[in-house]
Amino acid sequence: MLNALTGGNATPATNELGLQIRWLCPLKEVKSWKKIDQSIKDTVLQAVLDKFEIGEDFHTDQQAQEIVDTKAYFLYKDWRYTLKQRFKKIVEKGVNDPYSHSPIGVCLDDWKHMIDVAWKDASHLKRSKAGKANMSLLPYNHTSGSRSFPIAMSLMDAMVNLQATVTDAGIPLTHEELSRQVLR
Repeated sequence: MLNALTGGNATPATNELGLQIRWLCPLKEVKSWKKIDQSIKDTVLQAVLDKFEIGEDFHTDQQAQEIVDTKAYFLYKDWRYTLKQRFKKIVEKGVNDPYSHSPIGVCLDDWKHMIDVAWKDASHLKRSKAGKANMSLLPYNHTSGSRSFPIAMSLMDAMVNLQATVTDAGIPLTHEELSRQVLR
């Protein structure tokens, strides 16, 4: 079972989902996509569905709904993280008033709230420090490049299937030829 958008429009649909999240989702009083009001989630999703077809019939496809919900969760989380990184850079530059440097598309009230309530809060700073310590203990980088793990897995499956097919036909391919045919 895949847990990411796939297909030719996966990247544009994901980009649109992220854009709609940044336009429509609140920052104040909400720490996670899971806590956002359902009517806002529905509006975000409908804006994406107006431009892209996701699955055969998205409204009856439980797997597609779960995939989009998971993607939205991570996009919302990444947006908040990106805002935090921007705040940290402003502080590192020694800007006297970081409150007056809100990013484009983020209202000043939300920016001030994020600084005061989210990033300068003692409990947040404690969790952040613990998270950094835990990540430093990983013996490897958790990545597969720009492709999601499900897409990388489906490409690997395609290579294995192609190898089996051509081997049965008596035409073995090198790893390079397999990659070239599957990853074009």
